[in-house]
Amino acid sequence: MIKARGRRREAVIPILRDLQTRYNYLPDAALHRIVERTDISAADLMGVATFYSQFRLRPAGQHFIKVCVGTACHVKGAESIYSAFKHALGIPNNEDTDSNRLFTVEKVACLGCCMLAPAVQIDDVTYGFVTPPKVKRVMQDFLASLVHRDEAGPRAGVAGAAAGEIRICQCSSCLASGARAVVDELSRQIALTGVAATIKSV
Repeated sequence: MIKARGRRREAVIPILRDLQTRYNYLPDAALHRIVERTDISAADLMGVATFYSQFRLRPAGQHFIKVCVGTACHVKGAESIYSAFKHALGIPNNEDTDSNRLFTVEKVACLGCCMLAPAVQIDDVTYGFVTPPKVKRVMQDFLASLVHRDEAGPRAGVAGAAAGEIRICQCSSCLASGARAVVDELSRQIALTGVAATIKSV
């Protein structure tokens, strides 16, 4: 990480990004090591780490639940949905991650799909028209999609020259309406049948 990014002060953001990608947060021990092995001071390191909201100083879950609290989602009950996720996961008021470190719940300003308000995104899967009673089903659906994704294998086409191209929209609205499940099933069928085709996001 340091070898690839360098030891100078200008490398602080790339180093912190690499660190967070690896651990899902910025561990204290790793931050001390960066200070010891680079020209970056502890003050500079912590100044950047605490200034940008993308960086976390506490352990996070494997998956991030982002509850949109933008205007459209807010007026349709985003705060109660946020509370419902925390309640379903048993997360105390002053915390954002469940005890198993499976999910971290956070509020975001906008997910870009206001017509589906209230909207929630778990990692790269978007759900629209979410209500507090649907919260548990949303989490179950997401976890089931991980299993199906593993079974379907990679989303690329099979080896060899492609006979066709399957084009599917994967904008935030289409994803929230089920496009991800369609892509997963197409990938699974391509793998099962051996048809020479590729899937292209448009």
